[in-house]
Amino acid sequence: MKNNHINLFTQDFNSEVLIILLKRIKSIAFSLLILSIVSIVFELGGLWYVGSQSASSETTYQTLTKFIQSNSNFDRKIKYFIYKKNLINTYLKEDAQGYLYYEKLKAILAILVPFTTLEEFEFDNTKTANFTVSFLKYEDLLSFLNTIESKEFLQNFNYVTVSEFNPYESSEGVSDIKLIIRVQFAQENGKNT
Repeated sequence: MKNNHINLFTQDFNSEVLIILLKRIKSIAFSLLILSIVSIVFELGGLWYVGSQSASSETTYQTLTKFIQSNSNFDRKIKYFIYKKNLINTYLKEDAQGYLYYEKLKAILAILVPFTTLEEFEFDNTKTANFTVSFLKYEDLLSFLNTIESKEFLQNFNYVTVSEFNPYESSEGVSDIKLIIRVQFAQENGKNT
């Protein structure tokens, strides 16, 4: 019997073909080795850069954290200041310039009825005022009521209304008469006073 089998591992190669093939493999392997080394160097350089940036960021974070902690009280003061500034701006927008009208009313009362005492004064944006005057004698009250009905007094106001009348007599026999009056200031020369 004859042994019929084929050996696949044995082939006849030309040695020149084998040398050329090995040279190609060597050049490709050498190129891949250089490319791998270059990419490893770039990767290490990138990791070093990211590490240094991370350290720098951590230092900045620590610095800012310390700054915020040390200045938190200052921050609260700034917020409080801004809050107060906004309140002042709101007040100025809504301000009816009540002090000017208070001084005007004081001057009118001082000229026309000097025996009265102005005790309270409230004023709003519609130029309406509520004020309280007090008297020690009933005769002063009657004189005041006659005065507020006079043309000299009424020319300063659009209307005058007596809102409340409170006579009070203390245990010592001293009387105190209070009158609450509501007025609206008139316009002067086409302008609001």
